[in-house]
Amino acid sequence: MDAWAKGQRTLDAFAATLRDEVDLDRMTGELVAVVEKTIQPEQIGLWLQPTPPVGKGHPNSRAE
Repeated sequence: MDAWAKGQRTLDAFAATLRDEVDLDRMTGELVAVVEKTIQPEQIGLWLQPTPPVGKGHPNSRAE
């Protein structure tokens, strides 16, 4: 199996994991592991944008 196919297989497995993952810390760990396995960088940094509060009028709001 060539490197591209291995990378694609790893990314497909990660995508399948994300569909069911709700724990942000675990998802972050999985993402870092995939990057380390596929790209093998010297360092990894991950910045996450805070989620704004959901309020009335927001598309994801359940408030009527």
